[in-house]
Amino acid sequence: MLVPYVDFEKKKERKLGILDGKVKVTFADDFKMTEVEFLGLK
Repeated sequence: MLVPYVDFEKKKERKLGILDGKVKVTFADDFKMTEVEFLGLK
């Protein structure tokens, strides 16, 4: 993120729709995914 740290606010958790309260999603610090992988264009 290229903004001063004082302007950075921690993002709120996103609800997972019907799975809210039933599952928890956590990404590792070293998680990487390209836009092509995300969009499934391969």
